[in-house]
Amino acid sequence: MATKTSERVFQMKEDFWELHLQGFSIPKIAHMYDLCSSTVYSYLDEIAQAHGVSREELLQQVHKTPAYWERQEASMKANGKDIVKGFNSILESISEIQVTITDAINTIDAELNNTKEDFEK
Repeated sequence: MATKTSERVFQMKEDFWELHLQGFSIPKIAHMYDLCSSTVYSYLDEIAQAHGVSREELLQQVHKTPAYWERQEASMKANGKDIVKGFNSILESISEIQVTITDAINTIDAELNNTKEDFEK
């Protein structure tokens, strides 16, 4: 019977650690498992020490909530239509720059030809 309890406790500790790394606070984890915060903290402290994390680091670690990570992931997803639209906008800008450069070259050539003609007179 003790083996099943220790396996259950071991799994709970691992679950607590995973939830903590995902950004759940100690009180939130305690509420999820209907335990007191000190029990969850104690288990997390044991696992943290096993992973080489100090008690202070465990408590001071800044976490983002799962909702935060979901928003981050959603904001990073590429929308194909937006990418194509952006690419087309870049191509249009490049075309406008090419026209401007060509116009500048033609203007310079015309001025050089006028200067050459004036010089030859």
